[in-house]
Amino acid sequence: MKAELNRLLLMRHAKSDWCTGQGDFERPLVSRGIKDAIAMGNWLAEIGLPDVIVCSPSRRTRETVELLSKGARTKLCELTEFVDGLYHSSTESILQSITDHSYKGSVMVIGHNPGLAQLLLWLIVDNKALKNFQNPFPTAAIYELSTTDPLNALKENSALLLSFMRPKLIEK
Repeated sequence: MKAELNRLLLMRHAKSDWCTGQGDFERPLVSRGIKDAIAMGNWLAEIGLPDVIVCSPSRRTRETVELLSKGARTKLCELTEFVDGLYHSSTESILQSITDHSYKGSVMVIGHNPGLAQLLLWLIVDNKALKNFQNPFPTAAIYELSTTDPLNALKENSALLLSFMRPKLIEK
């Protein structure tokens, strides 16, 4: 019997504004972040939309989902569940947020560093290429992973990197 492949997408929020005088949770996206999120939504539509999005509730992640929707030309907000445990979370917290829910199909997680970058490096079988990047998980980057593990029982070195995109790699 052939093992079922599960798809997991990891995305860091788009570029946000550090100079608003607001608290970290309320930081909005800057103009570059807005453009990047729309472009990444277009790319996401090309590779296939997820069945569900699990997202940090911060303002910048919420805005990222809204702009991904614009780029993908679909209402991704209807697929999105905002999970408090994803705000500035560790690898373990992100895994717990996925494990606590029995998600079926393709799942996308939108959150923050350093937790997302650590999770990415922990999950993928061959992460040597990513370690060569000065910043393995820049803002608005998306990594598409595949694993035979159920998404609620992910293990270290259990996922293959199918594709990834960064805003700087997209021709605008």
